[in-house]
Amino acid sequence: MRRTPPLLARGTYQLKAPYMASPTKVYICYAIRLFKDLYELGKDVYSEFYSPYGLSQADFSADREENAAIITLISEDNQIVYVPDTYILSYPDMGDVGYQRVILSVDFGILPDYLSFDYTKQELAGVGSKVIGKVPDIELHVAPISGAVTPDQHETLESSRLANIELQTTDRAKYLNQLRINEAMVERLKTLERLAIDNGLLG
Repeated sequence: MRRTPPLLARGTYQLKAPYMASPTKVYICYAIRLFKDLYELGKDVYSEFYSPYGLSQADFSADREENAAIITLISEDNQIVYVPDTYILSYPDMGDVGYQRVILSVDFGILPDYLSFDYTKQELAGVGSKVIGKVPDIELHVAPISGAVTPDQHETLESSRLANIELQTTDRAKYLNQLRINEAMVERLKTLERLAIDNGLLG
């Protein structure tokens, strides 16, 4: 039975032995050639596409009677597979959804070496997850700069950078800071309460 994929059909192919296509590779159908077309090109169809795979003249004759075509599949790493369409068990649906690896780059310009980016990476991963629905891998890449930054230039750059920071601390740090403020307020209230009692202002 012939299974002829559409030209340029891209995806995974399942072939009948002795022909093989890797189940982990993506192939594209680059050519569909009938036997008569190959003969016109001076090709010996049996010698080139059947005999090397241990198939008999009877196998070849059966395919010729069925008007089979030789399919050229090329993988993304340039592996070439020639297979009669009678030995294709399945081929990709042209309606398959295309996927691609997506990398977004964030360039902060020049920054001092002592900065930690752990919190920034967590926040970027969180935003990516909320917006896209998948937690991204956040990697830190550092490139050297030409020239040097003087102390005066550093002070100017840092003053501007620090003035623009909105998320200066982690949620944990914010919680601990607020806890310290609350504890200080409690101690202050206790002190005022003792003063009020000592001065007869409270019974």
